[in-house]
Amino acid sequence: MTDRLGGWSPSGEPRATPGLAPVLNRVLAGYRIGDEAKQLAGRSGRLLQIDCGDGAALVAMRSCGWQVFGIEADNQLAAIAARRQIEMLAELPNQPVDAIVLRSHIARVDDPQKTLASLRAAVMPAGLLQVDFHPGQLDRQRLVRLAKACGWTVASISPSVRRVPWARPASATWLWMRAR
Repeated sequence: MTDRLGGWSPSGEPRATPGLAPVLNRVLAGYRIGDEAKQLAGRSGRLLQIDCGDGAALVAMRSCGWQVFGIEADNQLAAIAARRQIEMLAELPNQPVDAIVLRSHIARVDDPQKTLASLRAAVMPAGLLQVDFHPGQLDRQRLVRLAKACGWTVASISPSVRRVPWARPASATWLWMRAR
């Protein structure tokens, strides 16, 4: 993987370079982990991210004290995350985690209620779940009803503001839930 700006090394770790790269890397790091960091700041424990991509957000959360795990269907992205020393899993862990981040996944599953119930079983009591969903794909009220039926309470709902200078804001919404 070659990065002309020099921001990430072939192993997937950040690399210091002169010029514009450090500034862009700081912007992108905030773009990748901003929403997780706000809700998970000052906490620690076991964190699972489903659809974790290259593991960049998990690297940042690990530096905040979290023990991190990832699930990624794309083998190339999973390999990059593994090179970043993220423990990659093929399925939900046997031992419960303290928080789960679910990126752009809930609207793509055949049975969202079954998925939410499986995630509830995989998280500790009072654990957190973050769901990223697009209102056009899944109605928010329906998602809240399904979540409540599976043992979750809604902690907060907020727009996902992903502002970077060259992109439009995303239309996704973050739904944070706490296990009952």
